[in-house]
Amino acid sequence: GKLKKLCFCIMTNSTCLEEEKCIMLTVFGYIRRLEHESKMTIPLSLCDIIITFYPRKWKFSKNAAHDEFIRVSDDGSVLSITARTFATVQCGPFFNSSSHIRFKMHLRMGHQPYFGVGFLGRQFNEFQRDGWTYNDGDDKNVDVMMLYANGFHPMKGCFVADIKDKPQSWKSQWIDAHNEEVMVEIDTDSMTAKIWNISQSKAEANIVIHTLLLPQNIDVAMCVDIGVQPQSITVLEQEFTFVH
Repeated sequence: GKLKKLCFCIMTNSTCLEEEKCIMLTVFGYIRRLEHESKMTIPLSLCDIIITFYPRKWKFSKNAAHDEFIRVSDDGSVLSITARTFATVQCGPFFNSSSHIRFKMHLRMGHQPYFGVGFLGRQFNEFQRDGWTYNDGDDKNVDVMMLYANGFHPMKGCFVADIKDKPQSWKSQWIDAHNEEVMVEIDTDSMTAKIWNISQSKAEANIVIHTLLLPQNIDVAMCVDIGVQPQSITVLEQEFTFVH
């Protein structure tokens, strides 16, 4: 039973090689401690299996539709735009209610209010646009839910069909200044996401936690929207917990 739950936390300024070394040391250290505590021998082949399926850090991924004004750092932790453009950028893999993970990501955001945090479906294809508005012609290609810094909360495609909510709505403004830090917490068992501002500039009593309902039977991935001003969004830290 002890092998069913592993927690993974890594600072995202590390290189891919350092990440692989960290995973290897974590797994072998855990197995060695389990052997000592249980007085049994665990085959090394099990370590290889765990390492193979161990989660890697979630990264920003540049889409073929993104032009040269949208940049992602080599380690995938920093997303930048250098000119006036509007883009949605995926962060991490697709997941669903069978993934059985709890995930937290700590980010430093960019130029308020010109960004949002949200989720997209596999059919989404509006990765770069001339403005904030998504194409209204074919909702099948615009599976997206976004929570912008000013509280604007549009939903389209599978998010509307599965959640039975209004196509768009407003929540309270949750970002007050440039470069504030936020937390995104995802629970795939309940398919919910909580997003809140954790910057030290905000008094704890004033922090508003927004809870987003995700589709139960559809693969989705985390994403961010960014535009208008040259700016960057940076992943500072992330943590996985497997839940069985």
